Amino acid sequence: MCGPGAASAAGRAATRSGSATICGGASADLSRRRRATALTLLATGALAVAEAYQTGLLRRVPEPWLPWLDAERVDASGEAYHLFGTPDAALGIASFGATLVLHGAGPAERAETQPWIPLLAAAKTVGDARRRRSSSSWSR
Repeated sequence: MCGPGAASAAGRAATRSGSATICGGASADLSRRRRATALTLLATGALAVAEAYQTGLLRRVPEPWLPWLDAERVDASGEAYHLFGTPDAALGIASFGATLVLHGAGPAERAETQPWIPLLAAAKTVGDARRRRSSSSWSR
């Protein structure tokens, strides 16, 4: 939650100005950061459903009734467990967590004061997109 009650009593004074500028700011940069955060959270939600299926919390994956979709076959394939023997959805959620940290890091004017943060966020996003495209069945 943004606002004066968001920080603990000990850190309230130090974080109030940063919180106010990020939560209440209206710059174009903050608007882009918020959109990127929203899209990352949406993708994380989709991976959460896949993770629930891959770990047995769901018996079926909810998906549209389209003939070319077969999420259960894809999510239960051996490829989905190839790295560390763990479900790939969990690894994707961890990766998106790092992306969310990068989207939220730094002050509102970070492009001017800490340009390495948005550059790192952009590089991670491009790397994630390239990795997902190269490993997807659509590219085969």
